[in-house]
Amino acid sequence: MVAFDLFGDFSARDTVTEIEQYGIVTIANFLHEDTRRTLLKQLCFLGWRDFTGSKGASGVEINVSACSRFPEGTLFPRLRTELQTLLNAKFARLSPSPLSEPLLFNYTTALRYKPQELGMGTHRDGRYYINLIAVVVLGGWARFSVFDDVGRPVEIRNWPGDLLLMRGPGFAGSNIEPLHRIDQVTTERFTLGFRHKKSRV
Repeated sequence: MVAFDLFGDFSARDTVTEIEQYGIVTIANFLHEDTRRTLLKQLCFLGWRDFTGSKGASGVEINVSACSRFPEGTLFPRLRTELQTLLNAKFARLSPSPLSEPLLFNYTTALRYKPQELGMGTHRDGRYYINLIAVVVLGGWARFSVFDDVGRPVEIRNWPGDLLLMRGPGFAGSNIEPLHRIDQVTTERFTLGFRHKKSRV
């Protein structure tokens, strides 16, 4: 087993079981603390773009700043590569693998939420983001909720250092896209999201 010094480990089988039941799982305290602190410091090197108001045909309300370019020499590219490698290795050992194809994190976004009531309205990420959406919480506090089969919100732990894995189309042979929302942002919040974006599905 290859040791990754940026983050910890987890049980792939238990993770799949929870994702199939709830659509999402939190791997608590996944990032090593020195990793998290380094990433937070390196956020100042990013070029942020503000997004407020409604987005797309669905009219989802968003109040965030985003960045999708990460300079070489920062820890962001390495984290993306090593997380992708770990997840692919873990799930490849399961029979059958829950992934329709190996993960390729080709769409990475850092998000910054200012303290406010609503960070991102109720939405689905979209069918082009397949298998798993991985979100690392770098800092700050907010409420992250997914909605169950009858539309009730279920609050999901998302503390600094946690890794959230949410299912997308293709995971475990389904096309499920969990409905979710980020609100009650009490302190400035930073997350880093990794997605496998397919041009055609």
